Amino acid sequence: MKRFVLLFSLVLLLGTGSAFSAIDMTTLPPRDTVQLTIYNGEDITLVKESRHLSFKKGINRIQFSWSNTLIDPTSIRFAFKSHGDKVELLDTIYPPNRKETLIWHIDSQVNSREDGAVKVQITYFTSGISWAADYAAFLEEDHKTMGLDGYVKIINHSGEDYENAQFRLIVGRINLVEKIAALAQKGVMYRDLNGKDRALYGKGYANRVRRAEMAMEKAKKDGGQRAIVKEGLSEYFIFTIEGTDTVKHRWQKRLPSFSVKGLPVEVFYKLDDTKWNQTIHKLLRFKNNKHEVKKDEKTLGSEPLPDGVIKVFTRSKDNTLWYEASQYMKYAGIGQEIDVDLGPEDRMLVERKRLRLKKINVRLDIHGSVIGWRTQEFFQTKITNRLPLASRLEVYRTFPGKFKIIESTLDFYQDDHDTYYFSMNLKPDEKVTLRYQVDTKNGKNRKNNDW
Repeated sequence: MKRFVLLFSLVLLLGTGSAFSAIDMTTLPPRDTVQLTIYNGEDITLVKESRHLSFKKGINRIQFSWSNTLIDPTSIRFAFKSHGDKVELLDTIYPPNRKETLIWHIDSQVNSREDGAVKVQITYFTSGISWAADYAAFLEEDHKTMGLDGYVKIINHSGEDYENAQFRLIVGRINLVEKIAALAQKGVMYRDLNGKDRALYGKGYANRVRRAEMAMEKAKKDGGQRAIVKEGLSEYFIFTIEGTDTVKHRWQKRLPSFSVKGLPVEVFYKLDDTKWNQTIHKLLRFKNNKHEVKKDEKTLGSEPLPDGVIKVFTRSKDNTLWYEASQYMKYAGIGQEIDVDLGPEDRMLVERKRLRLKKINVRLDIHGSVIGWRTQEFFQTKITNRLPLASRLEVYRTFPGKFKIIESTLDFYQDDHDTYYFSMNLKPDEKVTLRYQVDTKNGKNRKNNDW
């Protein structure tokens, strides 16, 4: 059911007075197009709808009502997209005895029976519309490639039905006005703002949308990737869902956004004390970049991927799908690497222990109290690969204080200031033993840089 009604009536100016007298009343024609640009950050959607109106010469009247919707009446704008030199918007009236209604009076030199209908655009901000991205990944059994399908769910609680609409999503973060950004952090959304702040916010949002549109137009002309607008702390772009669809009030609709095949991936395994104790996890890694595809097939790498839930399945040779995991995937920029945790892997066995501990270079103060020392720890980790495929394992170790890995039977790499990792490739049923020594300086020995 329609939540707001647009009524169109034709009126003529009587005499030299300013009163308008209605001649007839007709229902406004259906929308030709409607476009929604949705920004989840502060619950604001920019709506642009176009229609063709039939005018008679003289004064014409358009009545716009938004009863039972979340449309912001202060944001409603009316513009002519054709016959601009023959039509003029005279005024906008808010009748005192009719809530949630406005009337536009238009002076027309157009007789639509002879000159054709006039194209107009009505724009406004509304709230209550949001979106959420999700993904389905289909990993091939050889763990070398996968297919990835992207979807967007549109949730409409705005009070209005949107039929055959084009949906565009603001992906990323827009920092508009400091005051409003602070309100947003407290959970205050666009619809909660007062009139002055709404006008300030709406103007800023409309400007950002236009900048993103200009970046898109430039990228198309240059034949390059989708342009991302970067300004100050903001980084955002417009993600357009192909085609049009209908999402009525109180509907939730899941729309396909893209589908790629043959995406190169790496499946590897990880042992990380800080996350999973002594449990090895299986991870899926891929990049948001372009890859070789067949003609007319799509690829990643032209735009960032919004954050959302990704469900991963493994496809066997007989085309059977096996569910692997469901995980939250963070926003991924162009070229960014993405790791998806597929959960514990019990076919990769680990046995780890500390072989011995020594304390050396003990320093005493004048009273005989210990003020510094150095510990030497010797560790052993045994890994057994029971998987049917050759597999790569990364073993992460984090140590407190000022430490250094003195020696190791395998190469090691620094991940951050207090974390190192060892990388190893294991064949099916292969066993590998890793031994390494870690020295740690304690107390006043920490000031000494000699190892």
